[in-house]
Order: sequence, then C-alpha cells, then structure tokens
Amino acid sequence: MDIIEKKQSDVCSLNNIILELKNIVGEAYIQIKFNEMSTLTLGRNVSLFSPKNVNAIVKPGSINEVVQIVHLMNKNNPKLGLHIVSSGYNWGLGSKEPVSENAIIIILDRLTEIREINIENGWAIIEPGVTQLNLVKLLKDSSRMLNVTASSGHTSVVGNILERGVGLRRQRTDDLLGLEVITPDGEKIKVGWWPHAERDTAFNTFGHGPSLLHLYTQSNLGIITGAVVRLLPRPQKQTVLHLRFLRKKLLGAVNLFRDWYAQEMVSGVLKIYDTVSTESYGGSVDEHLTLICVSGNHKKVEATISIFLYCLKKPKTVEYLQK
Repeated sequence: MDIIEKKQSDVCSLNNIILELKNIVGEAYIQIKFNEMSTLTLGRNVSLFSPKNVNAIVKPGSINEVVQIVHLMNKNNPKLGLHIVSSGYNWGLGSKEPVSENAIIIILDRLTEIREINIENGWAIIEPGVTQLNLVKLLKDSSRMLNVTASSGHTSVVGNILERGVGLRRQRTDDLLGLEVITPDGEKIKVGWWPHAERDTAFNTFGHGPSLLHLYTQSNLGIITGAVVRLLPRPQKQTVLHLRFLRKKLLGAVNLFRDWYAQEMVSGVLKIYDTVSTESYGGSVDEHLTLICVSGNHKKVEATISIFLYCLKKPKTVEYLQK
C-alpha cells in the first residue's frame, strides 16, 4: 500500500468512526472538523502547552456509552488515540490538551451522578462530571466536608484526584478509596475499597496482594467512570491566620512554620505565597503572605492561636479571620 492509499484508508476509517460515534452519543454531543484545514477549539489552554490537532470531541452521557466507544475504537483503529477529560478545568496540568496528535477527546462532564453519600462513615461515590461545588452544596450543614482545592468550584473532584492535586486539608490522593475503571478492552472493573452491600466494612484501599488503585492515577491505563472518595469530619471551629512578613525574613519564617507543622498545630496544607501573589492580595511588593488554618473544638483553636501569637511576639502584625 503506497502513501496515498494509506492516507485514503485512514480517512475512511476515521469517517466510519465518526459516524458510529454519532450513533452512540448523538449528533448534539460530538464536534468534528469541517475540513482538513479546520481546527477544533478545546477552550483556554491555560498550561500553554503546544496545541495538538484534534479529530473529534465526544461527550458520552453514560457508562455504557463509554464502553461502546472503547469497543468501537478497538474494532476500527486501535492506534487512534483517545484523550480523556473530566470537566476540562485541569489548569496548570494540561487543560484539555491531548499529549499526541490527531486524538479523539472524550469529555466526561455529562457523567454527573452522585451515586451514594454516607455521612456517618464519611464517603461518597461520584462520577467524573461531579464538581467540587456539586458535592459541597450537598454536604452543607452536615457533619462532613470535602477536602476542596483552592481552584474553581466547577473543577472535577475525580479529575483532580487522578492528577494528584493538592487540597486545602491534604493531598487529594489521600481522599481516594476506590475506582471504577473501563479497561482498554472495554471491561468494567473496580479497584480499591468499595462499600459492601450487606454490611459496613473498614476502609482498606490496598486489599490483599498488590494494590492496583494508584496504577490509574496520572496514567492512561483505563478510563475512570466512578470513584469512592473520603469525606472529612467537619470541625466545630475554624480560624485562618493571615501572616505577612518581609522577603528577607523568609528563611526564619519557614523554620518557624515547619516547627508548628511538625507539632501538629496547623490544620491542613500551609500555604506561603510569593511576593507577586502577595501584592495581588493587598500586601507590599517585598512581602510574603502565609495562610495558616487552625481547626478543632473551641478550646483547642483558642489555645493554638494564643501559642502562635506568643511565638510571633508581635501580635499587631497578625491578621486572622474567624470562620
């Protein structure tokens, strides 16, 4: 087969795939190029990675449609890449941009079911289209809360966990209990811990033998269509200290904060902003801003704040916001 024949064969194969994709998800949920010279818009490329040519953007509306897409690709052209996106707001980690040319983008933002929430035991089963805002609203006024990130409320909880994002309380991978995966051959499997249908069981993400759970974080070994995530206990009280200090004091401040963190006086992730970010928050050009969260019962929070103020020796430089 010469080059021209091969190119014509590839075009025919792609056209057949596009036609079958329309039958699977419906014409309203697929975007294709009008001609060879046109391009598809994936939205803002916040990461500023080199944009790639994209053959189609597909939005399946069910797990079954995802399975059908995988079977379709295996039947027609296994070398044509699929690039999977949850909500597409993966800012700083690639946005929606694929890693290879001529991929078909699968966006899972229509998979928005919160299948189950267990407030007492602290877990939820969610799909990739569920956003931080969706879950936070459901947990309002309950005894549990989500380990949110400082990003948009419209970001995918599952997507951020799979990219090993950082929450305000801890690493998002620490919130991951179990995954539902569509394998490259179209089989649906579950790995990690999943709730038992007949009785409560303790969290055991590793199970017996080799653990497969984190084989699917930051990998292309399967399509994630569901996850079990932890819900954290909601503290009785929470206080956030806003500390600003001069750039030349950075080393001393870091050493002080490291000691506080080692003694478990800080709740969650301690953030130190650079001087540019600090200026945008109202600080001076030569200052750093630090946000330190303290939470727990009322007595613990008040005692910890008192210790912080004593260590700083200059209480008037401390701004703290009670929440």
